[in-house]
Amino acid sequence: MPSLPQIPATEHNNSWQYLLADVEDEMHCSEELIEQMQTVRDEMPDVAKMLERIYEDGAKHRAEIRKMLMRSDPQAGLTG
Repeated sequence: MPSLPQIPATEHNNSWQYLLADVEDEMHCSEELIEQMQTVRDEMPDVAKMLERIYEDGAKHRAEIRKMLMRSDPQAGLTG
């Protein structure tokens, strides 16, 4: 009798884990934007300005995600 194929276990993330993953993704993207801004700043200043605006919008987005993380901290209900 053939054996059944192995199926990887699925993770059941909660909203806090999803928010944490979002912040980590945003941080990675912001590092790439900084590198791109530095690369094109001299030759394409308009593109660098646009990338800077995108970076600033991302910073606001990361701040909002961090606030949501703090509000949905799974450990928050255990203290006090």
